[in-house]
Amino acid sequence: MKPRYKDLTGQKFNRLTVVGFAHIKNQSTFWFCDCDCGTKNHIVKAGSLGSSQIRSCGCLQKESHAISSEKRKTHGHSSDGKFSPTYSSWASLMRRIKGQCKAKHSLIIYKGMYIDKSWMEFEGFLNDVGIRPSELYTLDRIDNSKGYFKENCRWATIGEQNRNRKSNVNIIYLGEKYCLTDLCEKLNLKYSTVRQRMKRSKWPLHECLGVGENDVYSATV
Repeated sequence: MKPRYKDLTGQKFNRLTVVGFAHIKNQSTFWFCDCDCGTKNHIVKAGSLGSSQIRSCGCLQKESHAISSEKRKTHGHSSDGKFSPTYSSWASLMRRIKGQCKAKHSLIIYKGMYIDKSWMEFEGFLNDVGIRPSELYTLDRIDNSKGYFKENCRWATIGEQNRNRKSNVNIIYLGEKYCLTDLCEKLNLKYSTVRQRMKRSKWPLHECLGVGENDVYSATV
């Protein structure tokens, strides 16, 4: 008796070549197919052959996934939900500006300042500022009145950032001039504690620093 289905043996559909009839189930025919990747006798429903549903034994999807994964790991700073310190700093910056910026030509405007448009992609940010030295460093703007771009940003420690502030305090201590950050380091004091004593508690300067009254000659805020 002549079969009630069309013989597909020998026909090629994308990466699959039909090599023989497999079975009928629920009035649908299934066929053994060999894949270009080398997989043999992969069973495929006739209605799926030649469609966008089935184009291989599954190897094509695996290859696409591998390519996508490789693209995501190109810069080597994010993998399986784990991020390098550099990537984490960039992601933090992106969270701050998300929904609060607008494009203007090749720039991104954020709070009246601009961020280099290439920084919207991690690779652009990495090319300009390089790898974060360690978790002791954070992204710092050299001029806080300007935006985020290569010439105005650097990796800096908290101490370096404090020295860079316009509001920094300059003190004459024992005849030598110090910025408050350096003097705190010299006296082994915590900068934030001293600043709180000076600004909120309004302690006399020598008490803020724990030194003799005559050791501090002047200070500018």
